[in-house]
Amino acid sequence: MRIVTWNVNSVRSFRGRFKSVLDSFDADIVCLQETKLNRNGLEEEFAVPEGYDAFYAFSDSVSGYSGVATFASRTRSKFAVPLRGEAGLLGSLGAEMTFHESDGFTEEELVTMDMEGRVMVTDHGPFLLINVYVPSTGSLERFDFKLRFCLALQRRIEAMRAAGRKVVLVGDLNISYLKIDHCAPEKEVRDVTGWYTHPARHWLRSMLRVGGGHLEDAFRVLHPTELHAFTCWSQKTSARETNYGVRIDHILVDEHLVEALADSAILSEITGSDHCPVRVELREVSWSDRPMECRPSPPGCAKYLPELGRKRQLSLARFVVPGQKEIGQKRPKPPTDETNKTLRQAKLVQLFPSCESDARSRRSIENIGVKPRRLEAQGENGVGSGNKNNAETENANAWKKLLTGPRQPPVCKKHGEKTVLREVKKEGANKGRRFFVCNRPEGLPNNPKSRCNYFEWY
Repeated sequence: MRIVTWNVNSVRSFRGRFKSVLDSFDADIVCLQETKLNRNGLEEEFAVPEGYDAFYAFSDSVSGYSGVATFASRTRSKFAVPLRGEAGLLGSLGAEMTFHESDGFTEEELVTMDMEGRVMVTDHGPFLLINVYVPSTGSLERFDFKLRFCLALQRRIEAMRAAGRKVVLVGDLNISYLKIDHCAPEKEVRDVTGWYTHPARHWLRSMLRVGGGHLEDAFRVLHPTELHAFTCWSQKTSARETNYGVRIDHILVDEHLVEALADSAILSEITGSDHCPVRVELREVSWSDRPMECRPSPPGCAKYLPELGRKRQLSLARFVVPGQKEIGQKRPKPPTDETNKTLRQAKLVQLFPSCESDARSRRSIENIGVKPRRLEAQGENGVGSGNKNNAETENANAWKKLLTGPRQPPVCKKHGEKTVLREVKKEGANKGRRFFVCNRPEGLPNNPKSRCNYFEWY
């Protein structure tokens, strides 16, 4: 069985070719994150791609935000199509979440987490697949939200395993837990005492067998020392050109499924997002047999969404002409080209009603012999007012001095190329200030293609 996970940064970028994108992976299951689709705006192309069952978790808190989706092929592995699908952390698929008293979770807090549409669980028989998009860290408040989300996810996985189920966790976890998974790990430890003391890295490490957990990082099991194996790059700094990125997209398999691992790869050659896909292949040798029958799509499938049904009804309604006459009655003839031309000319005349009246006024003035007064101001000798023209010129020159336009970017000293203008986004005294930096992509200092250290405030 082949499973692919990919943060697509909006699935709408594949409009018109979505099925071909899914087919290109030649996978049994494709998990997407950051779909940015709304429940009411779900298009049929994304809801029922031919040959796949789709399972969506939508963001109900912010429109066009977050969201995950799992697509199961109906033509490949007999274990690909799940028995059931369910969105959210609060579901009961596999097992309901159990908490420790010290967790302090409230139902309101968990509902808020699920409103962002970050989790989709599907039951494939031999294992439960969790497709997740872990929140990023944009502020202190969101950092706390991320840690609480991770803890709730951990409690759900623990409950599933306690019920005797094997778990496969895939998606954008927004955490690079090893130093070799980060292009500049030294920059990440400036504000903490060590790499693994970072709370998010500590959490992910605790989920793995190396940290006392029960999951394994599929890629690192098969490629334990591979360097520069990144899955995400900054688009703003064109960092993908120099492979200056991080590995934050993971496939974590249950410790009891490690023996089934056949292959794992990072598909960095596939573009279309600031992330790239990650793939894993599992052998089905020890899995219980399940007949390959043409059963209907399971509960939780997107094709059963009532919103999609209403959209189909509206689409069909477009083919019904209101007030259509009975068969045999004559319909009015469509307007000819000559009729259309006349109508267009009439409409143009209506746009300029004053033209004809102005012409009549000028003819009336000419008939009575009165010459229209010149609009230009005359001087004492009949010459135009030069002083006024000079004043206008001086004013125009003064405005030109004030409105010189944006400052031209300086040239960086190392490459002799024009710099680019950036803005400080981080919280602090300099937030909002702009500055010039080298326009080359961000990268390691020893890479000749990467940017130099030129910096100048705007």
